[in-house]
Amino acid sequence: MHVGWICSCSQEPKSIYFLNVCRACQHISCHQCQKPELAVKFCPGCYSTVDSGSLTQCIKNCLECPKCQNQLVATTDGRRLSDKKELILSCHGCGWTYQTDELKNARSQGLALYFDSLRQKSDPQLARFRDLRAFYNTKRKLEEFEARTNKGVLETLDEATSRELAAKLQTAKLFELIDEEHAVPLPKRKFTPNDSERNLSLLPLPRRLKAKYNYKCPKCDAYITKVFPDPKSSRFVQQSFATDLVPDVKAVPLATVHSSADCTSKDVALVFRVPEQAAKVTKVLLTPPINAYLPVCDFDLKLENGFVRAQTPEDDIKQFSARIPSYLLSQSRFSKNCLQTSRNTLQADVVDEGDGWAIIPLHLEDDSESYQVQMDVSTNDIQVTLQMVVST
Repeated sequence: MHVGWICSCSQEPKSIYFLNVCRACQHISCHQCQKPELAVKFCPGCYSTVDSGSLTQCIKNCLECPKCQNQLVATTDGRRLSDKKELILSCHGCGWTYQTDELKNARSQGLALYFDSLRQKSDPQLARFRDLRAFYNTKRKLEEFEARTNKGVLETLDEATSRELAAKLQTAKLFELIDEEHAVPLPKRKFTPNDSERNLSLLPLPRRLKAKYNYKCPKCDAYITKVFPDPKSSRFVQQSFATDLVPDVKAVPLATVHSSADCTSKDVALVFRVPEQAAKVTKVLLTPPINAYLPVCDFDLKLENGFVRAQTPEDDIKQFSARIPSYLLSQSRFSKNCLQTSRNTLQADVVDEGDGWAIIPLHLEDDSESYQVQMDVSTNDIQVTLQMVVST
């Protein structure tokens, strides 16, 4: 059994961890319908930030592994002479390595530009593109020269074009340079996609930039989550995750929770647990579908005082186990004592309840694959309506 939640942007159930609650308008949303706002773009290798929105790669010499996209570490072979040292790039993630003896050229061009030039030379598609571009540039210049000559304008080609044509005419005739049906002859050996990918995968890749985003509510345009702009930090300046505000719900067979009762496969137990930072009293109102029955639709989830370290290990276990549903506890002497002292008086038709949790039965009346239950959650700070989907 599985419990999903429906966002306002679609009818596909999502995990509660993907949802956010706007503290301004109490609207439920997810990242697919929220409005993203770029907070910072940075390189995950050197953590340098980039202001230009068009850049996609690190402007420094950061490289990443072509197999696992981890940062590459550059070292040199110290056993060789200075003019014959090898550049060694190694990945600590998957163990991939790359060696080249052109250390001098790599340093002069920069690692990123050096490997980019190697990649362009070894890519057959890029080579074909360069040949076609050169052909049509030559054709355009010849056609322009011919048009001006027909108009009586005597001009000569520029020096660079003249030298280029002279070099080409040594191996080809003039009409062959402007024949569109055979613009550029294909290479004798046809490259397959596997060959191209295999050749290019042997080269390191420039480090691709990462981005951190702030997200706004799609309804009122208020900030839902704001990240700390430092690339090295993962904390939030502002957050409003649904898991911090609404109860967590799990669906289990009723026989698992209440083994002594006469249960069938259509009897389900809904386990509600509030987060640690929730209010002391969380009111829950459930609206069942027409093909299911809920004996309890209105109940409260109450949190006792915050967890305080007690004097003895036994008291610590009692406080901790009080917030765990009874069916998850073992039959140790600690859990038995806890069951006798920490459980509240059960409401009518409530299977079990305790400190911040309650178990409510749900009786299914047909063989549907899913059942949609509306849940209204209200505290002193929020009042949210969610659509819960119980899948059997």
